[in-house]
Amino acid sequence: MKMMPWEDSGLLTVLIGTFMLTLICGHLYRRDRRAFLGYWALGWAAWMFYYALRVAIEYWGDFLLLHLVCQLFSLTAAQLFFVGCLKFTGASTSRLWKVVFISMLAAVVGSALLGASYLVIAAIVAPYLLVMYVGTGVVILRYKDAARSVTFVAGLSFILVGVIQSTNPWQFVMPSLALWSFRLGAVVGSFLILGMLAFYFERMIKESAIGLDRYRLLAENARDVIFRARLGPELVIEYVSPSVEVLTGFSPEDFYTDKAILAKIISPPDLIQLERFLNSLLCAPYGEVDFRGAVYSLGMIPAEDGRLGGLFNLQLHHQDGRVVHTEQQVVFEKADGKGVVAAEGICRDITERRQAEWEQEQLRDQLLKSQKMEALGSLAGGVAHDMNNILSAIMGVASLLGRRLRKNPEVTSLLDTVVESCKRGRDLTGNLLGFSRRTVARKEKVSLNLAAKNVANILAATLPKSITLKTRLAPNLSAVEGDSAQLEQLLMNLCLNAADSIDGSGTIEIVTSEHGFFGDDLEVAPELKAGEYVILEVIDDGSGMEPETVERAFEPFFTTKEPGQGTGLGLSMVYGTARSHGGGVEIKSKKGLGTKVAIYLPSSGVLADEPKENKDSAHLNLGNWTVLVVDDEEMIRSTNREMLEELGLRVLIAESGEDACRIFEDRRREISLVMLDVAMPGMDGIQTLEKLRNIDRRVQVLFATAYDRDTLSRELGTDDVPALLKKPYTLKDLSMALGREIEST
Repeated sequence: MKMMPWEDSGLLTVLIGTFMLTLICGHLYRRDRRAFLGYWALGWAAWMFYYALRVAIEYWGDFLLLHLVCQLFSLTAAQLFFVGCLKFTGASTSRLWKVVFISMLAAVVGSALLGASYLVIAAIVAPYLLVMYVGTGVVILRYKDAARSVTFVAGLSFILVGVIQSTNPWQFVMPSLALWSFRLGAVVGSFLILGMLAFYFERMIKESAIGLDRYRLLAENARDVIFRARLGPELVIEYVSPSVEVLTGFSPEDFYTDKAILAKIISPPDLIQLERFLNSLLCAPYGEVDFRGAVYSLGMIPAEDGRLGGLFNLQLHHQDGRVVHTEQQVVFEKADGKGVVAAEGICRDITERRQAEWEQEQLRDQLLKSQKMEALGSLAGGVAHDMNNILSAIMGVASLLGRRLRKNPEVTSLLDTVVESCKRGRDLTGNLLGFSRRTVARKEKVSLNLAAKNVANILAATLPKSITLKTRLAPNLSAVEGDSAQLEQLLMNLCLNAADSIDGSGTIEIVTSEHGFFGDDLEVAPELKAGEYVILEVIDDGSGMEPETVERAFEPFFTTKEPGQGTGLGLSMVYGTARSHGGGVEIKSKKGLGTKVAIYLPSSGVLADEPKENKDSAHLNLGNWTVLVVDDEEMIRSTNREMLEELGLRVLIAESGEDACRIFEDRRREISLVMLDVAMPGMDGIQTLEKLRNIDRRVQVLFATAYDRDTLSRELGTDDVPALLKKPYTLKDLSMALGREIEST
């Protein structure tokens, strides 16, 4: 069949057009990876090969194989366009079309094998092409998510292509029909191409808009602030998310219109550092920015992925006055030849995290202090134990010498001074044991007059000669319930503080009195309950205190002294002791006019007994007793032996709890009493007592220790606590304790 000139140019034009469309759709598919673009690209490729074979048939000859392959490409192009449009519109697909397509391919191949002519093969294919292209057009026309003009052009173009393709068999017998078919096909093909491309790009524009809306909603709903700023001579906020209003109190519009808003919300020190860093950033070529300044000034952590940016913190001021701590994750943008031109990132409120970190740091500090205090308590307990042993030896030997040298008044007077000093040391070690929580405060009737006299006697020898110490003590003063050692230490702390406030010469006065606080009187000391109180006052004419100092005087570790000259614990311990005794503290002071500290302690309602001399019971008839002395300290063992033998007793010695149990088991019939220390290495006194009771439930034990009865009761887990002799003790104390044991047998 000879090709006509118009047909020659028409086929070549269509061939070139389909080739270009194949490249376009293929490129779009490579960039976008949408399935329908792949089907369209293959469809145009099939059409391109269809027209290439048409040219080959006209130029090279009317070969049946070429006709067969040509029709197969025609069938394939129609099927690919149909499936591609189904993918594009999201319409449901059916396996029926695959079955029909395969059936058509089989029919075409079968007809060719049976020797059918090209006209017959074309006649078989034409109805299928009509159905497929019309079906594709209908699918597009029913698509609701595109402009009606676009769906109308694309859908109608596919329908017209189907009609034109259906006339293909008749073009061989009616040349004029072929002429009009090519002309109409060129026009329809143009509309088809425009419709498909418009279809695609409208879809992309709509999806881009949807994507932008999603990003916008994401930014607007995010709790963190998302921002972008243009850098230059002036910093311009190009975008900031609405959550900035929660963070700062200012709306996004304020950031767009107010050029000085950053100076309002960023704390001045951070603003200065930020401006310095941004200026250095703008002056340096991209990639050569020195982050060291930002690291030190802003605490910036540079990005690890090679980007120019990092993480740093800024302190912001909310419009309502609150301080907001923020964390900025920033990336800087460059422009060719211009260096850094913009910054974008995320700003996060980390105030709660900072507060939690601060609280955690405070808890860590408190834990460290607690551990230090616990260690100090353990040390204090150990020191108190060793000191009691030393004092026990000194006091025991001094009392022995006093008994043996009682005919020499001068010597016995000196020895009495030694004994009294040991008693003061005993009170001090009692305080140390209380600090280490190895003993509890003793509750007994205490005379504050006697406490004042004891403290005054000690201070008289220690205060500078330029300071005069006076006492003004109320007669017939009621006793208070408490621990005499703690109350004396309280008074000692007040007097020493008063002495420190006196520069040069001055006077300290200790005053006692009684007063009932009821009704309006309670306004003087709001911490007190209504009732009768004994008042202990320390008055000085020293430098006095400012009102601010008075308010903080009882805070732990607060001191006005130079570093290393005070712990700040004196008045806080005074306050703690007064409160633990059910009382309160009041300070009155004026700068340059001295200070008066009043301690209010609940009255017991009974008069305080003045100490009476116990009659010397060292001559008591202790009988023919044998005492087993158990102590790990050699000097205690030897001192106890001397004192017990002085009292006419036989003595057995044990260096440990294990030795004591072994000796007692062997000689329990002759041992009348076990004099037992508590704190010993290995088997301590509590364990030794339990084992002794396992050997003989009737064993008599006298604990010689610095611990009190309550502490021992807790350790034993029972109220059945043996007799107690407090270390250090004199010969008289020992003889009286033994006398009580004799009376109880």
